[in-house]
Amino acid sequence: MATTSTSQQSTEIEDAWERFRTAATRVAELQAALWSDELRLGAGLLTGRPTLADAYTAYYRFVSEEGARFAMAQAELGIDYARSVTELTREYEQRLAERFHAVAEDTARAEQAGAPQAKSGGTAAKSRSRSTKK
Repeated sequence: MATTSTSQQSTEIEDAWERFRTAATRVAELQAALWSDELRLGAGLLTGRPTLADAYTAYYRFVSEEGARFAMAQAELGIDYARSVTELTREYEQRLAERFHAVAEDTARAEQAGAPQAKSGGTAAKSRSRSTKK
């Protein structure tokens, strides 16, 4: 049965933390770019370039042309996310099944070797049930 060492777990945690930091940094960069764009548009509206009417016209034209594409891209993200979660769950459950299988094999080998096995309902269970009766 394969076990994970402390150093392997530490490496995995460090890798996960690095992926998180990278993603957080990217989100912050995207937010900063979005705020910069909004500030630039706001400054332009204050100076009349573009006018508010021009901005509304451009916005509605953009939404009509790009809205469906954006919605489809979001839907695809949802599908990709669900697929990724399903794959991760399957891998996790496969490792759990392998662990159970290994434990079952170890138990079978021990039984074949004649080692006594603890059974549920043994003396510990009986002594507890007796102690609760008064």
